[in-house]
Amino acid sequence: MDRVAVIMSVYFRERLKNVKLGVESILNQTYKAVDLYIIEDGAIPLEVHKYLKHLAMERKIILYKRKRNRGLAHSLNDLLRIVLEKDYTFIARMDTDFCYPERIEKQINFLKEHPDIDIVGTNAIEINENGSDFFKKKFSENTQALKDNIAKRVPILHPTLVARRVVFTNIRYDKYDKYLTEDYRFFIDALAYGFNLSNVQAFLYKQVLDRHFFIRRRGIKRALKDMEIRWYAIKKLHAYSLKNFIYLFEIFVLRILPAKIMKWAYKHFRD
Repeated sequence: MDRVAVIMSVYFRERLKNVKLGVESILNQTYKAVDLYIIEDGAIPLEVHKYLKHLAMERKIILYKRKRNRGLAHSLNDLLRIVLEKDYTFIARMDTDFCYPERIEKQINFLKEHPDIDIVGTNAIEINENGSDFFKKKFSENTQALKDNIAKRVPILHPTLVARRVVFTNIRYDKYDKYLTEDYRFFIDALAYGFNLSNVQAFLYKQVLDRHFFIRRRGIKRALKDMEIRWYAIKKLHAYSLKNFIYLFEIFVLRILPAKIMKWAYKHFRD
């Protein structure tokens, strides 16, 4: 059975119930050749650290820790350096969300059945912190469609990613990215390199929208950064079109809206 390394980072804002949700989702996968690597990115809540340390002592997870918070891109790159020294065939992502037990198995089967695909995600259901559904997020399975829409939306929900080993031997995360777009840049670079992307057409992941979700995604700095990363996508993938230039304007307006209005628009004006 091909082995899978799942990489995950936790930081100071984590809540124990969400960390447990994500960790136990991976530990309960139907695909059993899975190892979960977690890095504590700086100081984290004590109860979260104790929980993870206990699992590490029981050899259920492989745990690393750094004293200073350096961000998600740094954390993922550090874990990638570790797992790429081992004999994993696939590398997957996970966050402090929930995924269904069959998630990894379905994605591995998809990659085996589609040798032309290098990175695969899944559809997802966004949920509020109280567990109620907020939005069903559907992604195309067609690489060209994902590429054509790159200026509008990320092609794969980052924590649903499962990739062939070769992807991460050639592409890494931008460690200088400080505005939550490291996943976007990664997928742009992967497409530009020539890797093919797709999504399993099943809702296998539930993404928790915490109380900071919309606050983190608004403001002038975030709006400018989003325009910058989309312009990077348009240039790198030669996706010049009137439609994509309109998307640049729309995302800027969305990011400067008050958080409550942004949340309403986020729910009602996405496809």
